[in-house]
Amino acid sequence: MLTNASRLRPIPQWLLAVTVFLGGIASGQIGIPNSTRYSFTQSPIPRAGARFGSAVAAGDFDGNGTVEIAVGIKNGKNSAGVFTGTVQIFGINGNFLYDLSAPPVTLNDGDEFGAELHAADVDPLNPGVELIVGAPNADIPSGQVDAGLAFIYKSISMAPLTHSVTLQAPGTPRLGDEFGAAITSGDFGLGTSELEVIIGVPFHDTAGQANAGAAIVFVDPILQQGQVRIELLAGAPCLDDYFGKGLATGQILSDATRLDLVVGKYYSPAGAAGISALGEFEIQEYDGVQFVMRTNQAEPVPLSEREPDTFFGWTVAAQPLSSLSEL
Repeated sequence: MLTNASRLRPIPQWLLAVTVFLGGIASGQIGIPNSTRYSFTQSPIPRAGARFGSAVAAGDFDGNGTVEIAVGIKNGKNSAGVFTGTVQIFGINGNFLYDLSAPPVTLNDGDEFGAELHAADVDPLNPGVELIVGAPNADIPSGQVDAGLAFIYKSISMAPLTHSVTLQAPGTPRLGDEFGAAITSGDFGLGTSELEVIIGVPFHDTAGQANAGAAIVFVDPILQQGQVRIELLAGAPCLDDYFGKGLATGQILSDATRLDLVVGKYYSPAGAAGISALGEFEIQEYDGVQFVMRTNQAEPVPLSEREPDTFFGWTVAAQPLSSLSEL
């Protein structure tokens, strides 16, 4: 999923290679011409099946005034030869800088560390932008298999990114929840001066519905070390909705004073026409007391023309194109 937040630019993602077009948005701030094109490949050599480019994020991670690119390799092999997933950091011109260090937990084969990446300024005291890394198939320390984890990395004194905070779902995470499958951030005014971080948990069971999904809002994630959390559910949780698989923030609705949270739920039960897996997305807003659903949107085509297994809402993005953001 691609999102755009403070000090970020949208970056396209590819399966085995990454090509970045840097033009227009804030290009003058980093001193590069519009429509400049660079290519990135896995270092030291590409490996078949590594899924280099599974996710990408861009930001001035070390605070030196130059944007760096983080590239997720969800089937990457770590230094011990285990396919845990890895993340590599590149300079803006495509030069390899370093491998992101492993988090302070045991990662196993298939954990998909780096399957989701998000860059955001969640620590106002740190000059650089933080990188949040999802590992949706990671086992949590208490033992739940594939419950999922996410990790906040930040740079200190312009050094390479290092682990700062580990995030996990509140309560008792369940086997296969896939916490960390989607990540976004935004200023909903819940904390002091940090952006809130929102993590998707698409396979979470809730309200008696298996795999209805959820999204977890972390308030002041650095200051509170990921311990202040709010669980968001769909307006009407349903079996196999997978709410939280796609996440984005932006001012979408007509109330431009409030930030909106867009949540994809890509798989719907059979509808009136007997069509399965149509998918939808919700827009939720924080009204000063709680998050409330404002609208629920299906694919904008007549039901008679919709096809099964389209997975509408698998990923969502919001980009300011006018006075309000566009989906």
